[in-house]
Amino acid sequence: MNKKEQKALTNLVNVLPELLRLNFVQGTQGKEAALVSARQTILVYKASLKFKKKSDPRRHFARLPEYRRKFIASIYICEKYIAFQENKNEL
Repeated sequence: MNKKEQKALTNLVNVLPELLRLNFVQGTQGKEAALVSARQTILVYKASLKFKKKSDPRRHFARLPEYRRKFIASIYICEKYIAFQENKNEL
């Protein structure tokens, strides 16, 4: 496996839990609940990434390099999920 394939696999592993969670919520509670969950996730994850100062008590582990990419990937997946579901209604 070359580096490009490894990176693609790592990115998939990072976002797969978020996709599974949204699909589970949609399957058990409906599409509207999944959209609400995705929007809430975006707000919480963006807030978690916001605080930079080490002295800030609101600082979150999401700021650490090993987690930051995963949080950003989850935000991206939630945004794409919302866009896909909303565009699906327009068809």
